[in-house]
Amino acid sequence: KTYLRDMGLKYFDVVLVLTDGRWTEHDTALDNAIDFASIPRSIVRTKMDQAVEAGREDEGLTQEESLERVEAALRAQAPEKDVSKYHFVT
Repeated sequence: KTYLRDMGLKYFDVVLVLTDGRWTEHDTALDNAIDFASIPRSIVRTKMDQAVEAGREDEGLTQEESLERVEAALRAQAPEKDVSKYHFVT
């Protein structure tokens, strides 16, 4: 509970929240604290290349289908009204 205070979150100009696909309770708590402090933030989904490969191997999905599925899952787990705040990288 003191991590965000100890790290001085309120002094940050912007926060990048990185996730590899598993949005946890800790991510939600961090996101809520960022919102409470009115700090601009973006959500970055990493390992997209691995997600695309897994979709192809496990379910026979195309690259586009895998990307759409991952984006939809992140938006459901980490709701953000401004879609420009989502970023997807390998």
